[in-house]
Amino acid sequence: MNFKTAAALILYLYLAVREAHAYIDPGTGSYILQIIVAGLLGAAYALKLYWTKVWLFLTNKLSSSKSSSTDEADGSG
Repeated sequence: MNFKTAAALILYLYLAVREAHAYIDPGTGSYILQIIVAGLLGAAYALKLYWTKVWLFLTNKLSSSKSSSTDEADGSG
């Protein structure tokens, strides 16, 4: 059995259940909420960290292209 077949079978088994007599206890709900909050905060920190690097890279590229275009316009380039 290959991966696609196994994944399709598992997906079908999860979606085929019409009614489940189960509950999520408060501890599980709290844990899920903590995972969601931690994921959002981690993504925000990663975005902040990499956004600074991307912003510095772009500003350096733009400033160097502006200086080279002004050098070419002056005839000194």
